Amino acid sequence: MLRVNHALNTDAPKSYESYAGYSSETELKVLNICKIAFDALFEDTKLLVEAGVRADIAHRKATASSREELSKASSRGELRESGLKSWIKEPFPLAYGRQSERDVFTHLLHAVSPDENSVCSGLPNWENFATSPSKFSMSLFNMSSPDRPSRPEAPVVEGGSFLPVLKVVHKALIDLSNHPDKEAQNAFVVGAFKKSLREFKVHFFPASKLKTGTAGAPHRRPLYNSWGYLGHKDETARSSLRGGPSRPAVTSEEAAFNDATANDFNVAWSANTLNMINLQRYLRKVSLPRDFTLPTLTSVPYVDNTYQWVKDNYDGTKPLHHLGLLVGIIVSSSLLPNLFMPTGKMTDFLYAHSKDDVRRAYNKLDWLPKDGRRGMSDHSIFIAMYTTFIIAIYEKDSPLRMHMSEAPRGGLGDAWTKKHSKRLLFFFFKFRSHRFSL
Repeated sequence: MLRVNHALNTDAPKSYESYAGYSSETELKVLNICKIAFDALFEDTKLLVEAGVRADIAHRKATASSREELSKASSRGELRESGLKSWIKEPFPLAYGRQSERDVFTHLLHAVSPDENSVCSGLPNWENFATSPSKFSMSLFNMSSPDRPSRPEAPVVEGGSFLPVLKVVHKALIDLSNHPDKEAQNAFVVGAFKKSLREFKVHFFPASKLKTGTAGAPHRRPLYNSWGYLGHKDETARSSLRGGPSRPAVTSEEAAFNDATANDFNVAWSANTLNMINLQRYLRKVSLPRDFTLPTLTSVPYVDNTYQWVKDNYDGTKPLHHLGLLVGIIVSSSLLPNLFMPTGKMTDFLYAHSKDDVRRAYNKLDWLPKDGRRGMSDHSIFIAMYTTFIIAIYEKDSPLRMHMSEAPRGGLGDAWTKKHSKRLLFFFFKFRSHRFSL
């Protein structure tokens, strides 16, 4: 309670990965408060897995029927203990990986797997308890609600600290929402939980025992050897693309990790090394890539705010947003020019009074090479630029569109054009014509 009150009444640290830059103080406080609850979730989960794994190791040693079996159980137990110790040290134990992309998942997989055959099968019950971030957030909301909360279920550990802390956090978020309307308060709290899942890298969670065909209520207590993941799309997912070139042989750990993340719409991923050949493996992702790099700031609010707005409001379930990102990746990996815009040509656009006039003037320009300049090689910058422009130009609430609506001629503005004219073909259009409709 004291930590939550402190977080609620003090300035939030501006150190969160997804909300750096232009986030409001309220957004930062939300994460600061929710971090207390998710730290409790991580601690409860670590204690659950630690007790379960060590009890299972001891049981397998005690019930070994021969010296050979005891030797195998002991050897495997050492590997499991090593994986457990490494996993417990992780600050985000429910993430897939940190440095090697899958190290956290691999440590946990080794800890809970009683033998090598179990490793390649992945975490038990993975698909059976799969859900989406929205549904998982709603479950947390229902269990922590001040009014008629639902019965606790996984990942809540009986007697753990997570649920009591979550209830306090829930009430604090209602106060922070500053909404008199009940539905608005609820939406604020659920949204806070969902943002926290992304910020604190919660991609999977301890699940309950899998229910068989017998009668009775479903199991609710989480187990160390039963897991679900948050890889489902918040909307109905389309069938996955299959095929493609064959891949080299992989280890058991790699196979389990690839299977775990293949259908996870929400797992962190990188785009800087993608091209037209391997892009199809990532078409299902609904989150921005982790290397979505914002360009250097300009100190012009509407330009800088547009980039942050797109990053904060990107929704991969929207076709326009998804298409914008795919176009950005394709262009940055395949179509970046080695030629540059000539200077001193702005007079060619002075009498362009329509979109067709601008296009004709632009098409007459010659692109020029420059000695010693080959353009930028960091694709992530271009991915961010193209994606941002496509989304911002069509979303009427974006800072760019709002600036255009207030501009006398409905143009992008000198600040936007100046920043992008040396990098992107799309941004060379300087709209000096009348306001156009989108």
